[in-house]
Amino acid sequence: MRAFSLLGAALLLASSVPLHSEEEVVTQPGRDAMGHAVVVVPQRTDAGSWDGTWVYANRDVRYALWLRTNVEGRPEARIRYESTSSPEKFETGWDGRATYTLSGQPVTFAMLFERADADVLAGTWNWDAEFGRSARKETGTFEAFRAGDGRALVLRFRSYERSVRKKDVVRSTEALPIWTFRKVSKRQALWDELPF
Repeated sequence: MRAFSLLGAALLLASSVPLHSEEEVVTQPGRDAMGHAVVVVPQRTDAGSWDGTWVYANRDVRYALWLRTNVEGRPEARIRYESTSSPEKFETGWDGRATYTLSGQPVTFAMLFERADADVLAGTWNWDAEFGRSARKETGTFEAFRAGDGRALVLRFRSYERSVRKKDVVRSTEALPIWTFRKVSKRQALWDELPF
């Protein structure tokens, strides 16, 4: 009987020891539609690799992020954006830049790495659209890291501002987006192959 008590105590103790450090909870300004004002950020891991195809989707947008390691050993990225509520879409080159037209006006986008190594990607995000008396501008700095078993990529903005101007009224959002991409292939999959 005593052996079972010791075994039970050992199992209870083992179940209370975390396998990894705690996840981070990030407070966001305002509340979302469900009444939440926090985002839980998973712990970073060095498991897995950047190379491959990653996707993120919500009800408004779809992103594909293709990552590869260049000959110098640095990660490079191509990103494709597609709105599900408007005809807006673009795809960058491996330099992270895109120029496209929307409603006949030029739009520029750049996701540039300032630091890129085996475990962390960090850089800037700039998206600028001008439509005469209306405009949309997103600027920020981000870091990306793998989480879980290495098949989740957390893109976390450290600074971010989104401004939308309609005539003379400007509305700004400063909530820090945190997106979790999932790895769907170790190769550079085609857009039409992606599981959206």
